[in-house]
Amino acid sequence: MSETLEHTSLESLEVGATPLVWHFLQRLQLPQLLQHYLSSRGRRQDALPVATTLCVLLTNLLLCRRPLYALADWAARRVPEHLGLAAGQAALLRDDRCGRALDRLYQADRASLLTALVVRVVREFKIQQTQFHNDTTTVTFSGVYQDQRPAEATDRPPRITFGFNKDHRPDLKQLLYSITVSADGAVPVHCKLYDGNTTDDQVHVETWSFLRELVGHSDFLYVGDSKLCTRDNMGVIAGRQGRFLTVMPRTRAEDGWFRNYVQEHVLDWEVVRREPNPRQQHGPEIVYEGVASPQRSSEGYRVLWYRSSQKQAEDRRYREQRLKQVQQWQETASASGRRYRRRREAWAAAQAVLEQYQACRWFTAQLREHVVISFRQEGPGRPGPNTV
Repeated sequence: MSETLEHTSLESLEVGATPLVWHFLQRLQLPQLLQHYLSSRGRRQDALPVATTLCVLLTNLLLCRRPLYALADWAARRVPEHLGLAAGQAALLRDDRCGRALDRLYQADRASLLTALVVRVVREFKIQQTQFHNDTTTVTFSGVYQDQRPAEATDRPPRITFGFNKDHRPDLKQLLYSITVSADGAVPVHCKLYDGNTTDDQVHVETWSFLRELVGHSDFLYVGDSKLCTRDNMGVIAGRQGRFLTVMPRTRAEDGWFRNYVQEHVLDWEVVRREPNPRQQHGPEIVYEGVASPQRSSEGYRVLWYRSSQKQAEDRRYREQRLKQVQQWQETASASGRRYRRRREAWAAAQAVLEQYQACRWFTAQLREHVVISFRQEGPGRPGPNTV
């Protein structure tokens, strides 16, 4: 009995969500895809495959985001089979090995790898491919980053440089990150990094072309923000029998035309959606109404206008607040009894108040002139009956 206890040891390992991640990685066949696109031709056989290292890195990134130097300790505390490792391989996950694995991933044909992975996701989970949503964001960096390949070089990584920063940090350099997800489950189907000075309107044609190759046809709805609403972007998609949905910027002439048109005409608004109010549990529901514009865009595309009851309520409160502020100023000015000697001074003061409270749409300034007749004696002395 004593000999048996001497050779007995207790090992405690964590489980957590690691088996779930490994289950989905296997369903996606990610280890096999990485093994295929990260070919080891011309390289010696490694004790730990690069594909396995990348899968462990991905699992760590999804669960706890430990630094590279702590990855081996993190993996050693978990069941090896849940990470795709064999016994004793967790100790091989040093930071230099992880760095070499990431270098191999960068040198591989990542575009083909991403396409194969997306196709596998669509088939395995039966993702509908009828509608896709695209958006961009900026990834901000600190530092100099001077040793970058020239911008005119063809085979180069995206340049970290200055651009329009969406984090409101124009003092920092950045990269532009574009991601497209499916309307069915918000599954990412395309993502790519661009130079930091790339504008949002330059990514849509390339993204839509990739989706067209992925789906195999153009009969899907591509949804983007106002940066999609350019003549070139819409022309390319429509010219290839594609469909798109975008937001018309306020700078377009069609916007001003409709705002004037709706004030003079009665439109047949139709209710298109109702949903509970997230801000008020027992408040009125939010109602969305829509109407087709009587006039198409300058390119000939159909234009739809929408309004919501929530926005109408906010506009109403905004108007009432501005009206109240101007009325309070008017009462205060009348009580003070201040008068202006020149017309231009009075007019400038009234316009300044209307612009300050942004009430020029609801108030107009009018000048009222008061003529005061006064008499002064022509000469010195006590006035008499004949004094002029």
